[in-house]
Amino acid sequence: MYSVELLPIAVPFQDDAMKVTGVHWRDDAPTTISVLSRRSGRRAKVEFQDAVGVRILGELDLAGLWLGADPATLKTTWLFEVSAGGWFDLESQRDDFYTKHEAPTREFLIAGYQECVSVFSRLGPLVVEPEEATEG
Repeated sequence: MYSVELLPIAVPFQDDAMKVTGVHWRDDAPTTISVLSRRSGRRAKVEFQDAVGVRILGELDLAGLWLGADPATLKTTWLFEVSAGGWFDLESQRDDFYTKHEAPTREFLIAGYQECVSVFSRLGPLVVEPEEATEG
């Protein structure tokens, strides 16, 4: 097993119980992952302009990430850059994994309390907290 290195990415709000509510991929638009805070009800969208891979797995299937990560880091955010020991390293063991030979591909992880989303992208994410509709 690889040593896991998760780098926290600042988000508009913290919560250790985020729910992934949707993943939207299109070839002509940003890949968007929607999340919801179970505690506060706040929502956010994580957008990737140049996603080249998306994977959704249950949290328990990623136990190696959580066991190898610093618990204090896991409490600071629900969005991480995976610098080592993640999906990219796993796939890179295959000779036919073409992406490992392309221009720098980065790996990101949106940590939900049930599902988690891994994204390969050449560009970092943009986190947007939608404004709530107001009555008018």
